[in-house]
Amino acid sequence: MSDLLDCFFNRLANIIDKYVKNEKLNSALKKLFGREIVLYIVCGVLTTAVNFVSLYASLRLFGLTDAINEKAEVHIANIIAWIIAVLFAYFTNKLLVFESKSFEKKVVIKEFSSFTLARLFSLGVEEAGLFILNTLLNFNVYFVKIVLAIIVILLNYALSKYIIFKNKNKIEK
Repeated sequence: MSDLLDCFFNRLANIIDKYVKNEKLNSALKKLFGREIVLYIVCGVLTTAVNFVSLYASLRLFGLTDAINEKAEVHIANIIAWIIAVLFAYFTNKLLVFESKSFEKKVVIKEFSSFTLARLFSLGVEEAGLFILNTLLNFNVYFVKIVLAIIVILLNYALSKYIIFKNKNKIEK
């Protein structure tokens, strides 16, 4: 899989080189469409999908069809969805995005605990937004989740890149 991704991103860089002659624009496009950012966006979208599906399934588990009027259950369902999404996100970020290949117990414990703490922080941001926008202001829970997902994805990328996976522990090819 890694070879296929390398091939794809090398071809993309070659296309940018072929058609974009302005050095600054060329460099900016290569960063914007680079492996790490593109894979983070793809994994973020997939994690968000896992979160939404888990939220929907959790709400159905509580027998709710109109989540707007069931405030406490929305928060419980959101936390269940968050746990499932964090587990999914940890492994996709570790292996695909930031290429941290080490499974030494010490490395995994450090990464997973840092990852979980960062995600708890972003969960706090999400829960505060959900409380204000859904519970107090009665905006639709799914609309609120979309807005908050964008904020959380950006926040999580910064925390993952600059704190959690800054030492990638890559296995050299």
